[in-house]
Amino acid sequence: MMHEGYFVGRKELINWIRQYFDPGFSKIEDLASGVVYCQIIDNVYPGAVAMSKVKMGAKTEVDFIHNFKVCTPTPCSV
Repeated sequence: MMHEGYFVGRKELINWIRQYFDPGFSKIEDLASGVVYCQIIDNVYPGAVAMSKVKMGAKTEVDFIHNFKVCTPTPCSV
């Protein structure tokens, strides 16, 4: 049986994003821009995402794709 933490409602998720990342966030569909994902990855792994390259006001699918490409961290060279 899956843990109840996997079953979180939209409102709870929206409130969590508003609290920690984007107070202007209003609906789940806004996640399509990739901005919040970049912020989450950058907070978990500081410096892994070049936040200066993220298009914060992304409105088109091309900008969304750009943000997801920026969000993908590059492997560290050891």
